[in-house]
Order: sequence, then C-alpha cells, then structure tokens
Amino acid sequence: MIGQVLALSLPAFALGACALLAASPRVEPAERRRRWTKLGVYFAIVHLVLLAAAAGWQAFAALMGLVWILGTLELRRALRTMPRRGALGVWAAYALLGACLLAFARACTPSETLHTYLVVVFFDGFSQVAGQLFGRHRLAPRLSPGKTLEGAAGGLVFALALGFWPPGTPLGSLALALAALAGDLAASWVKRRSGLKDFGQLLPGHGGVLDRFDSLLGAAPVALLWFHGFG
Repeated sequence: MIGQVLALSLPAFALGACALLAASPRVEPAERRRRWTKLGVYFAIVHLVLLAAAAGWQAFAALMGLVWILGTLELRRALRTMPRRGALGVWAAYALLGACLLAFARACTPSETLHTYLVVVFFDGFSQVAGQLFGRHRLAPRLSPGKTLEGAAGGLVFALALGFWPPGTPLGSLALALAALAGDLAASWVKRRSGLKDFGQLLPGHGGVLDRFDSLLGAAPVALLWFHGFG
C-alpha cells in the first residue's frame, strides 16, 4: 500500500518542484528561499502523515490527537482578541471538527484515510502551484488575498484525478476538495478577525499546526460521511 502511495506522492512533489523552478524568476530571492523551505517542510509533514495512516488507525489517531491539542493551544492564543460570542462559536466548531477528525481516524480503513489525505494534499499543493504560475483573479480577497480562482481550479483538477484511485470516486474527491477549501477559508476568517497572519511559527514556511491542517479538519467530516455514512 505504501508503495502505491509513494508512486503518487513523489511524482507530485517532483512536479511541484518543477513548477516552483518555473515561477522562481518572478520573485525576490528571500521569497524564493521561503518557498523552497515551505516545500521541504511540506514534504516531511505529508510523508509523516502518510506513514502514520499506513501504520494503522492507532498511529494515525495518535498523530491527529497531537494535531488537535497543538491546534487548541494556537486557537486559544488567536481568540484572545475576538469578542466572547464569536470566540465561543469558534470553539464549538473546533470541538466538533476535532471530534469528527478523531472519529474519521478510528472508523476509516488505511486506504480510505490515505485517499482522503492525498486528495487534501493534492488540492492544497497544486492550488498553490497553479496560483503562483497562473493566478490572476482573487478567490476571497477579504479572507485570503493569496488564493486565486486559477489556483483553486488547478487544485481541483489534480484532486479529481485521484477520484479514479480506489476507494475514491470523482464526486467524492470533489466533495473532499471543496470541504478542504472551506476549512482553509474558515481558518483564514478566524485569523483575520484575530488580526493574525499565521496561527503560530512551529512549521517553517507554513506557520502553525492549524495553518497546515485546517484543510484536513474541514475534509474529515465529509470523508467520514462519504465512506461510512452514505456507503
């Protein structure tokens, strides 16, 4: 199983590196270094999660539990400046998403977990690549100025391609990608309301744990329903 996963992830990162090279002449050296750092850290994070998922639900659930705990600490810092009513709503949503994430880790088979995470990774990663190369029109300028319609379209194309890899379907991959985007935009809303650029500085080039796993938090409830609610 892990061999099949690496046959997807390694070429995807190689393609991302080629796209980064193609976009490099347009940016300043400091930004170029930041992008390469981000790609390297992303490679490490993605393959850590993939290995945990392939090892079984206990390892994956333990890793997701750690993500949720670290995210809780980051969210606590972020919500200090938010009005009480808004903060309570965010905490309630985060608790629900965290419960869904752990239920997803427990209920889904390794192949379902790997498929879900790869869809999220492909959508996230290739959205950034397509946005850097072709982005012209902003997707949600007030929430996340860096996201573009062209980037989202590019991410969707690659996420949909994974729909032909069992146990996924194109429709399921579309639902997961859109849920991942919703999770990302929701996290951006919290950051904007809190006056923050990132939730933390733990992950170089990415920010905090929530900056990296907000998409998976959004996609996990949909994956749980798709694989074990709708059949």
